[in-house]
Amino acid sequence: MPQTAMHAAPFATWPIDPLENETRMPVTSGSNCKAEQIRRVLRESGYGELRLVAVSSRDEVVVLEGQVSCFYLKQIAQTVALTVPEVQKLSNELKVGAVTSLECDG
Repeated sequence: MPQTAMHAAPFATWPIDPLENETRMPVTSGSNCKAEQIRRVLRESGYGELRLVAVSSRDEVVVLEGQVSCFYLKQIAQTVALTVPEVQKLSNELKVGAVTSLECDG
């Protein structure tokens, strides 16, 4: 069942920041740019499965879709996506289950 959109708040946005030594990305305008920034931080997160996450934007809500192998990676994807400036609402629709195709290096 998809999760509903949530408002990013300081306590929800940064519960435990796995990228606390990372800097936030510069802001660019447009929902496509925002989605591309999120795709980039997911690719650079160090978690190979997150490279397969689909990112889109519906109105002001950023949507994460696809499948990851565990709830931990679902939460990491959400936390990483929320590091992108101006992400105010996020719908984490990732499903948890066996990932059949993982396209990552090494």
